[in-house]
Amino acid sequence: MISLRLALAGFAESWSHCGAVADYVARYAASDRFDPEGLTTRLSSFLNEVLELIYANHGADRGGAKEGPPVLAIDVTREESALHVACALPADDAVASAFERALAGLDDPDLRSRYRDGFDAGLDEARVEAPFLEMAGVHGIAPVLNRSGDHVVVRLTIPAE
Repeated sequence: MISLRLALAGFAESWSHCGAVADYVARYAASDRFDPEGLTTRLSSFLNEVLELIYANHGADRGGAKEGPPVLAIDVTREESALHVACALPADDAVASAFERALAGLDDPDLRSRYRDGFDAGLDEARVEAPFLEMAGVHGIAPVLNRSGDHVVVRLTIPAE
């Protein structure tokens, strides 16, 4: 449906690129759906969290790319009932480990309680996993991380309606 290839160095120049890219992809992907505004909002919010994780962790000079500048690949495909998003980027061990920590535990059967407990305890320090706990525990959208060689891929499946 839509594919983007972005130079990670350019993407990393500004945190605002996360929201701009997420909004662009979401508007395009949801434009002809039954509830385009609702789907655009959900997809943009969820994709923005993944892009912020990438922004915070990839490091413009890191990533393990063997040839050429490191590239962030964003691919969106659509089925009747869902949008599938894949964000792939080169990742050295430190970057891959940061992603694994941020997305760990999203298969917990009681994520909603775990998410609420975090607020009850007072989130005094910024916890990178908090937005992903919300996505999975409240909205039922759990990012999936795949690691393959010197790349990581974060996948999201967002119900279309």
